[in-house]
Amino acid sequence: MKYAQLHQPVLIPGNTSAGATEGDDRFGSRFALITFGTAILSASAWLAATGTRANGNLAAICIFGVLAILIVATFAIGRTATGLMLIAYLAALQPAARLYGTSMPYFALEYLLPISAVLLVLRKRGRIHLGAPFLLYGGYISLELLGIFATDLTDIVRGVLVPSLTLWMALFIAAQLRLTRQQLVIVCNGYIVGAISLAALIGRVYTTGQIIRWTTESNFTASGGMGPVQVGLLLAIACFMCLIVFEHQRGLLRFAYIAICFVLTYIMVLTFARGGLYIFGAATLSYYLFLRRPDPRRLAIVIACCVSIVAIFQFAAETTEGAVIDRYSERNTSNRLRLFQHGWEVFLNHSLFGVGTSNYHKVVSESEYFGRSSGAHNELIRAAAEHGVVGLGLWMAFVITTVRAVLQAKPGAERALCLIVVGIALVSTFYNGLKLAGQSLLFLLALALAQRPANDAAESVDNARITSSAGAHL
Repeated sequence: MKYAQLHQPVLIPGNTSAGATEGDDRFGSRFALITFGTAILSASAWLAATGTRANGNLAAICIFGVLAILIVATFAIGRTATGLMLIAYLAALQPAARLYGTSMPYFALEYLLPISAVLLVLRKRGRIHLGAPFLLYGGYISLELLGIFATDLTDIVRGVLVPSLTLWMALFIAAQLRLTRQQLVIVCNGYIVGAISLAALIGRVYTTGQIIRWTTESNFTASGGMGPVQVGLLLAIACFMCLIVFEHQRGLLRFAYIAICFVLTYIMVLTFARGGLYIFGAATLSYYLFLRRPDPRRLAIVIACCVSIVAIFQFAAETTEGAVIDRYSERNTSNRLRLFQHGWEVFLNHSLFGVGTSNYHKVVSESEYFGRSSGAHNELIRAAAEHGVVGLGLWMAFVITTVRAVLQAKPGAERALCLIVVGIALVSTFYNGLKLAGQSLLFLLALALAQRPANDAAESVDNARITSSAGAHL
């Protein structure tokens, strides 16, 4: 097969090349309808199955088990884009799986990343790429592992170490892939379906008449019993992905993504976890105004988003009897700034080797620091406090090389998108730490999208197979 034949465009949503036809529009419409239909079925299934905790546990186990098998199978046969779409769906629903799937491992989703990485290695047959972000973060992982020998909190160390290892595996997978923007749209749709299901579970709180006490703190009840900060972040990611898909769709159906974005933003605001809204707002402004050339259409999108935010706050003010205005008017950082300051003091007092993996919780509880046990809520300051100057240096080097890698993306919309996606991932680790598989997924998507096309013919065959997997799935 000739090289040119391997790179024929795949007809998937948003193909705006010169060869795009009316048939492409029909295909995009079918894709959107399939997505919305799947979202309705998924949300209905979760709502029906989680009426009781016992049924919810069984449903979570069954759904995760089936999708885990499919993910392994898709990676094994080379349909990587499909596998990433399924991972994205589970990543958006991770708080719900943790809440209802009480018999499942807490890090069940994270354990799928190493398996997927091994399957990629087997398929690549020795043509393995590593990349600077993977190597530098690997150095940091070695400090995490060595720091275990100094830990005093064996019950906490797993919660610290597993997310770090998950990110490392995501960086490895990213180095093996070359995602197109069209494949990214497919992955985004998988995530959006999961986010709609998550929103449906949260929305049940309002339809069943549960009493919600509105204060000026993050609200677990309004988050469906799940962590408000985690839910807020996941919904913020989904809102931005809705805008990405909107840009790659044609016809009236694409505006359904705007409607979904509106509803998800409203639910996100009601969690009272402010970080999600700030991240979504900053990402939208940066993507449409600062990182791309000025354009009347993009300016109109930003204006529409601003008007929507005003409308959302009006609705939210009525729902919360004005408490939402007080919450978002506050300037406090929920002790995050104090934890950052104390973490820096710990680093200065133990600058050479740090205090050991997960020991931040114990040291910061001492009277001269915060006075009670708490996580750092910031991966950079945790790296400094727990692993000293070497850990801080490796983490900063990882950030720098990651940003440099995404800057290699094609100038214009693609580079802007890569920067925003990796920016969301980094900012989320700076204000709430590394706690969700979705954060690692963002690093993976940004770096895989930024990868330049392969030069050798053998790898071009592999990339063509990955691209065609998306079309085959649809």
